[in-house]
Amino acid sequence: MRVQQQKARGVTLLETLVAGTVIVLVLLSLLGAISFALEGSRQAEGHDDATWYAQRLMEAIRERELAQTVGFSDPPTARIPLNAPPFDTDFTPDPLYTRRIVTRQVTTDPTDYRHKLYEITVTIYWKSKRRENSFQIVGLTGEP
Repeated sequence: MRVQQQKARGVTLLETLVAGTVIVLVLLSLLGAISFALEGSRQAEGHDDATWYAQRLMEAIRERELAQTVGFSDPPTARIPLNAPPFDTDFTPDPLYTRRIVTRQVTTDPTDYRHKLYEITVTIYWKSKRRENSFQIVGLTGEP
């Protein structure tokens, strides 16, 4: 009778290293995807807040007829807090966001039908990851 030797079946060190490497690569790619998604979510949240602030400022300017006030514009390179006058009661302080408002009369020719129209440009600025972002809306308002 012949005795057969059974070969021990097991996992070699090389197979273990290859499997570990594959698992690590899959986990790293998942972490990269999660990181990318979180950054996109942060940017979307900042953009959403800026949109809301710009709309609120535009509404306040129209309601108070501020565009018709001579010289109601922020300086050209201004970054003014949202709650700076005349909007100090409309907004709670938010140090992440600043504004710049520019108003101008569409035309100064009294014979032009657009003579009583004013253009309002509201720009909201915020920083995210050491980069400045901005959102701008432009609207029109007229004298009653």
